[in-house]
Amino acid sequence: MAPRKTRSPTSVTPTNLERLGAARLASLLVELAKHDQAVRARLALALAEEVGVEELAAAVERRVAELGLLPKKRLSDAKRRDLAQEVAILHDTIVDRVAPTLPGMAIDLLRRFVMVGPEVTDLIWEAGERLNALFDKAEDNLAALWATHTARDLDDVVDWVADRIDSGDDHAADIRRYLPALGQDGLRRLAERLDAEFRALPREAVGRWANALGRHYNARLRANLLRRILHQIADALDDVDAYIAVERAFHPTEIEAAGIAARLLKAGRAQEAWEWLDDPRFEHSLRNATKVRLDVLEALGRRDDAQALRLATFERTLDVPMLHAYLRRLPDFEDDQARRRIVEQVAQHRSAGEALRFFVAWPDDDAAAALVDRRLSDLRPAPPGLLLDAVTRLRERHPAQSVALLRAAAPQVLEYGYAASYTGLARAIVESRDLPPPTDGEDHDTWLDKLQLRYHRREAFWSRYYELAPSRSSP
Repeated sequence: MAPRKTRSPTSVTPTNLERLGAARLASLLVELAKHDQAVRARLALALAEEVGVEELAAAVERRVAELGLLPKKRLSDAKRRDLAQEVAILHDTIVDRVAPTLPGMAIDLLRRFVMVGPEVTDLIWEAGERLNALFDKAEDNLAALWATHTARDLDDVVDWVADRIDSGDDHAADIRRYLPALGQDGLRRLAERLDAEFRALPREAVGRWANALGRHYNARLRANLLRRILHQIADALDDVDAYIAVERAFHPTEIEAAGIAARLLKAGRAQEAWEWLDDPRFEHSLRNATKVRLDVLEALGRRDDAQALRLATFERTLDVPMLHAYLRRLPDFEDDQARRRIVEQVAQHRSAGEALRFFVAWPDDDAAAALVDRRLSDLRPAPPGLLLDAVTRLRERHPAQSVALLRAAAPQVLEYGYAASYTGLARAIVESRDLPPPTDGEDHDTWLDKLQLRYHRREAFWSRYYELAPSRSSP
């Protein structure tokens, strides 16, 4: 057994550093701190913490204030790295060191920290995504700390959230992190303040978008922001009437009728929900409201109407889950008959590609093979990914149709250079090598040679093919 290696006496480990003694280490750290802002900041915080948490909090407060006053000038790469590291250290110090002992002070520090976020991010723009995530995390920490701080001033929380909304920060448009801190009382106070501003906006700002251009453009943006936040508050309070009141301020073509119906249904007001869904003024916004319609119809006991809607939706979209839902609710003796009728209808669908997509997803291999036999030419324009999925699906039970579909898909992929399908096509060609050719068709090698001759310039594809078929010699 080989002897175990020991660490070098010059390795930078706690044990080896202890040999230097406190005086020597202090001298080295001072020298290092002269050239490294992050080290200097870390040492300053450590010294402050040694005095006490209050002194540590005061040191963090001073440094955060300094960050907000940094000159707007280009920093060197080293200084940007140091600053980014220091910002992370400040955040961790507040959360891990100050908050457990002085939660009120930590709340104040986190507020100051969040407010300097834009200035710091502007200085270190190349690390903007990472820093934005850090400041966003700080705001989450603030909200969580506020929620558990029994001595919090509710008006203070409301003012802070309102100011954040006014800041223009994208994250401020989502106030859900502050819901526990605000509570129902705080939410109502915030809603009252925001609703007053919303109602005071020019009427044109909540009309149709075409009427909100020009001098009302900014008011329109503000209206949409307030609308979104008032929705969040209404949902948090389970106040569907408040939600509706906000929506009624907008033009009927822009009212979210489906959202209103869903909330009315949740509140046990199914008949009112159906009245919103059945209102022709909201036809545009209800185009994708099938699920809500079905839920409301079921709640009203209108099961025949719900089944008719499921069938009509399936016939329009060929949506497999919708068909499953329809068949599941049929009596047992009608189930098989309905399946056969639907398969026949799908086979005649105006889009052969959509019909094939359905048969692959359903699945019905026999129907898919029959579709290939009858409508192969109609399938050629279908997306290559769909065709290759069907090739794989049919290979075992319907090899002739699988090969026919492959030979229809290959020219399309190579003609238009669909690089995303190269691997799938190459694998399908390799795996179909030993399958029988279509009736009156060429054998595999002859067909492949012609394909290569015609599309020899698609080197990326052929390279991928030869990786998967090493036994065949490349030209």
